[in-house]
Amino acid sequence: YTFVTLTFMVPRALWNNKPEFWDLGNTYQSIITGGEAGFAITIFGTSYLFLGILGLMIGMFLFAWLQKIIYEWLRPYDGDITNVLYYGIAFWMAFQAMRFGTLGFSFVVFVQTMLVGVLAIWAFSRIRI
Repeated sequence: YTFVTLTFMVPRALWNNKPEFWDLGNTYQSIITGGEAGFAITIFGTSYLFLGILGLMIGMFLFAWLQKIIYEWLRPYDGDITNVLYYGIAFWMAFQAMRFGTLGFSFVVFVQTMLVGVLAIWAFSRIRI
């Protein structure tokens, strides 16, 4: 469910029998209401969909643990502008992952909106004046 979103980048002409896109929001909606339209279920709904309350607790623990690792790795508090910019992008993408609840769609959002910025930060950080 989470990575099938990435297959939209491959044209049907190259991959004739690629899987149909069916988001977790569609699955969640059909379980809850029986309808076919989907909605963004967030990371809370995704965690609950897989393992119920236990999944919600595990999902939130893992999400917080990952955020702590990213914060300690980037160290935005050191004052390096590059790390501050990277952390801002990481924080925004964490919000998108919470909002959408799927890694695949969050990755697509990253590629469409943040990849050029990350590459620009990386390129300009190599230039020392």
